[in-house]
Amino acid sequence: SVKWQKELFPAVEIDTTQPPYVFKCQLYDLTGVPPERQKIMVKGGLLK
Repeated sequence: SVKWQKELFPAVEIDTTQPPYVFKCQLYDLTGVPPERQKIMVKGGLLK
């Protein structure tokens, strides 16, 4: 699931064979935040 501000997006699928930019583009469609402005926090650190 993805949490942004106070909103939760539980049905976001991640294709781990794709580069992180593809995932950031998915998030852009949901949130309107451009990929270059996103910071993705995952267990174990920051996704770049």
